[in-house]
Amino acid sequence: MLAEAYFGRGYAHYTKGGYDNAIANLTKAIDFKPDYAKAYFWLANAYRRRGEVYCDKKDYENAIADYTQTIKINPNYAIVYSQLADAYCRRGLSYYTKGNYDKAIADYTQLIKLNPDDANAYHKRELAYQAKDERTRTNTVKPNPDDAVAYYERGEAYLREFNYDNAIKNLTQAIKLKPDFADAYSLRGRSYFAKGNYDCAISDLNQVIRLEPNNSKAHDLRRQIYQRKDDHKRAVVDGDKATAR
Repeated sequence: MLAEAYFGRGYAHYTKGGYDNAIANLTKAIDFKPDYAKAYFWLANAYRRRGEVYCDKKDYENAIADYTQTIKINPNYAIVYSQLADAYCRRGLSYYTKGNYDKAIADYTQLIKLNPDDANAYHKRELAYQAKDERTRTNTVKPNPDDAVAYYERGEAYLREFNYDNAIKNLTQAIKLKPDFADAYSLRGRSYFAKGNYDCAISDLNQVIRLEPNNSKAHDLRRQIYQRKDDHKRAVVDGDKATAR
């Protein structure tokens, strides 16, 4: 009787989207009746649904834990394997974006184990390995204090890691050493843009355009900034110059 009572409560919570309570009650039902097949079925579903909720909230840690638990309860639950793979993929991308390359590599490796034919997973893992190697070089090799290009390349590496402050710091040094370094102004402008510092970004892009009047990328990025600042007249002018041949 107790097993059935817990099952009924668990199922009721499940139908209302109360997956935490559903899991708690269905687990109790199984405690009282270890061979309760129906309870196992709905418990697996509850974990899967809660995993979906976690995934939507970008809480991939808990999503993966719930999908894994679903598979433990019901190894034949085919759809969960694809959802688990998706969670590893999303969490791997999140780690990669934050510069946590070791964890990104680990997640992409799990993704490959789940789907060995996923060429995209191999590609993402390779990018993480490359980024990790580049960070090692960036952090261990100090640029020549008089070499503008070395500071530029280091700034470019930081920008690829979304480390905008260090990118700006190194690109600023490159510009000090070489005041007509258009590419350095361009990358520093992109870094300021990414940080939401539009005035500094425009200032750098102005320098790029002064040095390279036909630089379409600089005109286009400045157009985007003017649009965000509601300066539509200047945005139109830059848009025309960006597309001019």
